[in-house]
Amino acid sequence: MNLKKIDLYNSFLLVVTGVLQWIATPVFFKTLEEPSFWFFNGGITLVLLGCLNIFRIKYGDGSPPGVHIHRAVLAKNKNIYHGRPIHGGGGYSLN
Repeated sequence: MNLKKIDLYNSFLLVVTGVLQWIATPVFFKTLEEPSFWFFNGGITLVLLGCLNIFRIKYGDGSPPGVHIHRAVLAKNKNIYHGRPIHGGGGYSLN
């Protein structure tokens, strides 16, 4: 099994995990409060990251002009793993 197939499998796994998190939101949170929105947003982030990885695998360096998918994916991965928001707003940091 080559690395491209493993990468694609992991990307689909991220999408499926995000969708399962969307489905699980009403199970874990019975009322609509701030924690339930954050939990649902975590699923959105996982789906977005998985889709960006799939686009990166499909297009690679041959993405359309002006579209830098690999940069967006790397920035999103870095910020998720390091606990920093991708924009300049508030948020939590692990450092």
